[in-house]
Amino acid sequence: MPKKTEEDYLTELMKLNNELVNVQRDLHKKNQHLQLLYDELEKKNSEIKILKSFLVICSNCKSVFTEEGAWMQIDQYITEKTDTGFSHGYCDSCLRKLFPDMAEDIIAERENEERKKK
Repeated sequence: MPKKTEEDYLTELMKLNNELVNVQRDLHKKNQHLQLLYDELEKKNSEIKILKSFLVICSNCKSVFTEEGAWMQIDQYITEKTDTGFSHGYCDSCLRKLFPDMAEDIIAERENEERKKK
């Protein structure tokens, strides 16, 4: 086996150094990604704490008394405090109360749509 020259050692060292630089770059990218995930987790955790905290809610209109001392609609409050959005509809009881002539047809149609999804 031929004896390694100084140049061979230098070539090996440069190769190892390049590999080390690549590993460091990869670790840096992964660390940045982990930091982003951690920041998102912290944000979600604070949102959960807000939602788990005790909310004062109006017994009549369901507005929420905010930390700032003002009344706010509950859907607006939750939207502002979290990433949750809302879509509005009518429950079966309200449909029957507000639209008695059409309620049963709408409920039946909704149930049919749900069955189709399954």
